[in-house]
Amino acid sequence: MISLDDVTVAYGGFVLLDKINFHISETDRIGLVGKNGAGKSTIMKMICGLQAPTSGRIDMPSNISVGYLPQIMEHHKGRSVIDEAMSAFDKEKEVEKEIEKITAELARREDYESKEYLDLASRLSELNDHLSA
Repeated sequence: MISLDDVTVAYGGFVLLDKINFHISETDRIGLVGKNGAGKSTIMKMICGLQAPTSGRIDMPSNISVGYLPQIMEHHKGRSVIDEAMSAFDKEKEVEKEIEKITAELARREDYESKEYLDLASRLSELNDHLSA
């Protein structure tokens, strides 16, 4: 769960966000809607760890990843917009490759009760949980 508790963001004397509170559970899919300058991008930057609040707390599990595509993209030279957007899935691609590698390793082994086999099976379970989250 992602939790924002009494989060305030102020720039000098201007308060952009004043003690906001909300919680996003594991199964929620959300959209941030509001007028220009309302703080939508600021909220996303804080959730992604790119910006700290002036005060308040943001809590989220360490095993969670949040995708964020900023309004003004900072992309690598020579990369297209689609390549940049697809880079959001780089971690998932790495996980899928590791799943394939471990699955192949488990399929060729016959030491089903060895510690190494059980460790591989446990790692495979963790990786699958990561992808399904």
